[in-house]
Amino acid sequence: MEFWPILCLINNMRNLHPFVVGIYCGTTKPPSVQGYLTPFVEEIKPLLKNGIFINGIKCSLKVRCFICDTPARSFAKGVVNFNAYNRCTRCTVIGEYNHESHRMSFPRIDLNVIWLKHLNYD
Repeated sequence: MEFWPILCLINNMRNLHPFVVGIYCGTTKPPSVQGYLTPFVEEIKPLLKNGIFINGIKCSLKVRCFICDTPARSFAKGVVNFNAYNRCTRCTVIGEYNHESHRMSFPRIDLNVIWLKHLNYD
């Protein structure tokens, strides 16, 4: 059985801990990122637009960031996992697999030109 939670943390309330706002449960990972995230997105859209009332006070919401472990980030971004030949979304290096040690290595660090421009290193 696998559980893929979606957790929330209210950024400006330091005494609160993360809490569950959604969970996918199944014998494997979710079949698609859309199937995993769509219920959350559909529920949060009106909250982002209209805010939420707590104890009679209207509070606005915004998504600050998404934090994922490596498998969840690869799944959400639609890229290969961390140990694949073409792993990195920011470079063009193709990995080399060592059959003796069963490890993937990336012998060069050739950053993609688009990424360099993003960092203002062009």
